[in-house]
Amino acid sequence: MSSEVLLAEVKRWFYAQESDGFAEEAFAFADQHTDFFEAARSYFDMGGEEHRLDWTELHQSFVADFSGRLEAFLALQRSDLEGLSAAFEAADLGDDPQAAVMVQLMLNMADYEPWLNSMLALVEERRKEAADACGSETCPELPPAEPAESADDLDAFM
Repeated sequence: MSSEVLLAEVKRWFYAQESDGFAEEAFAFADQHTDFFEAARSYFDMGGEEHRLDWTELHQSFVADFSGRLEAFLALQRSDLEGLSAAFEAADLGDDPQAAVMVQLMLNMADYEPWLNSMLALVEERRKEAADACGSETCPELPPAEPAESADDLDAFM
């Protein structure tokens, strides 16, 4: 498979918002851990600055899942991470902003703090979308995220 075709297939998979796409999996992960991310947002809003070990473990789990899914997808394309790296090198990412964004997102997901910020933003965006879709007359009000008593109250993460 040519580098150009491989890159096109990886972009399709990465951005797909259907059952076989990575975007849908990222949304599902955020949805599955909504309570955690909302509690983290509340903690930071209260002035908290510490990052607990279990937060980084959650990130490591996400990265392992993403890496496994990417490698499985590449195997279906009869390629591997080396082939993907070669496709990235062969591509002119300046001429393909969608590929450039994908590469940046992949790199950010591997780094804890950008990943956490992305997940916090995704959960907030999905909450707003749900509220907008429901409208106050047709859906019960979405409960607000439970605020922490103080920045030192980490029980919300247990």
